[in-house]
Amino acid sequence: MNHVKRVFALLLVATTVWLFWLWMPYLGVVGAIAVGTLLLVASVWLAYRTLGKLAAIKGTAGLLVVVVLGLIGASLTAPRWATPLNSDPDWVSLDEAAIDQAVDQGKVVFVDVTADWCITCHANKVGVILQSPVYDAITAPNVVAMQGDWTRPSERVTQYLQKHQRYGVPFNIVYGPGAPNGIALPVILTDKAVMSALEQAKTP
Repeated sequence: MNHVKRVFALLLVATTVWLFWLWMPYLGVVGAIAVGTLLLVASVWLAYRTLGKLAAIKGTAGLLVVVVLGLIGASLTAPRWATPLNSDPDWVSLDEAAIDQAVDQGKVVFVDVTADWCITCHANKVGVILQSPVYDAITAPNVVAMQGDWTRPSERVTQYLQKHQRYGVPFNIVYGPGAPNGIALPVILTDKAVMSALEQAKTP
């Protein structure tokens, strides 16, 4: 049981780090440093209680060395293994009236309902939305990139999701002269699905 407790303690620490990562944009520099320090102290205390004083010191020192070396290595080798991402499109805030107006003008509207805490949303963004050919298509002059942010409770976004019988994110849909009611996309996006929907929506 002691081993089980340690495993679950590590899982809780990992969950805390993940939640901290999601809160980063809202904490500011001072808040991030304060929470980071608190997490470090909590980790040292946990190691001390479970492994002993000497092991806690060695473990903490080893962890710091690994983190520093990892950051240095990542910064030096990133150009070789990382795929450069495009910057975010000029997202327009979700507005159903604006969707209708854009479609009436012959434009295509790509809607992305997302949240910072949504892992699948980030996967769609990194793997599809910010990559060619989808990125090039949704940033074209005749396409409106519209985003609904559900990171914090939003009655407007919630009502929009419920209207389409969706109760979670991610949710992506494409409107256009050929699809005034919208073409809903799968939860996990693919280049083929998005490009096909954009093409269908374009032609009346």
